[in-house]
Amino acid sequence: MRFFDVNSEYYRFFWITPIAVLVPYVAVRVLFLTDKKGEQTILALLLVVLFVFSGNFLYENGYRRAENVYKMPQELMEVSALIHEDAQNEYPKAFLEYEYNMQMRQYDPKILLTIDREDYLYATSMDYTEDMIYDPDHPQYRLLAALIKYRKVETDAFLSALEQTHTEYVVLSKANPMLPYLKQAGLRQIAQTSERAVYKYDLKEPYSFELVDYTPVW
Repeated sequence: MRFFDVNSEYYRFFWITPIAVLVPYVAVRVLFLTDKKGEQTILALLLVVLFVFSGNFLYENGYRRAENVYKMPQELMEVSALIHEDAQNEYPKAFLEYEYNMQMRQYDPKILLTIDREDYLYATSMDYTEDMIYDPDHPQYRLLAALIKYRKVETDAFLSALEQTHTEYVVLSKANPMLPYLKQAGLRQIAQTSERAVYKYDLKEPYSFELVDYTPVW
């Protein structure tokens, strides 16, 4: 842990790789602790029982069928469609709450996310100082402080953060207490689903995202 940053790198996905080799190896070594077939049979049965009952049944909490082939909430797909229907460019940028932020990046790569994973992890576990909130180099802190931490952020500073991050859309739960704040700031609700409200901010300077052309390097 001292040598690898497991929070930002993918090393943590590889810790289980040796287990696939180690467990069968240990099981075979245990079986051959004796040469007697009867004892080997008993040891094999004990190992099977150990493997079966040391884990959890995959469907112990019931079987939940996916809502769609993408295995994403249907409402998330509706939000994506609503944003694209309204957007004037191919790659609109949106602020979403944590769960949708994590899922949207898997489902729709054409919706650019205002907040990245690391900033959200910080926001969910730490707090922001006044200096951080009004840090001109990190306007996303103002958005997180206002919409996720429910901190008091001046309207002009909030709108400036939307402008600096090129954020056109804000999608919040209808239960989020900051919805009136968005209206007060001048954002307008353009759509809604059963549980989410989609607000739009009209950028003063339209922003158009273009994919990097990697053709010359191929």
